[in-house]
Amino acid sequence: MKKNLKPRAVMYPSPAVVASAYDEKGNPDCCTLAFAAMCSHHPPAVMIAINSTLKRKTLSDILKTEEFCIGFPSAEHVDEADYFGIEQDTTKTR
Repeated sequence: MKKNLKPRAVMYPSPAVVASAYDEKGNPDCCTLAFAAMCSHHPPAVMIAINSTLKRKTLSDILKTEEFCIGFPSAEHVDEADYFGIEQDTTKTR
């Protein structure tokens, strides 16, 4: 049986993404994530996963402001994306 599939926005293969947010003082912060996925097409929505046990500042900022954006780094920004994935600020807790 032939099935007609409608076009959908997908992120496959799953790329590394950089999630960024501002803290309550307006200071920017970001971290590289290995998981992001489309969770709704209408309205468009993306979900991300950040390990809460590491007490990442970016997660704290997202939870406080309830806002974030994601970026898709290109191959020329692999060093920066790697840095954002390794460096973490654990001095600020939720």
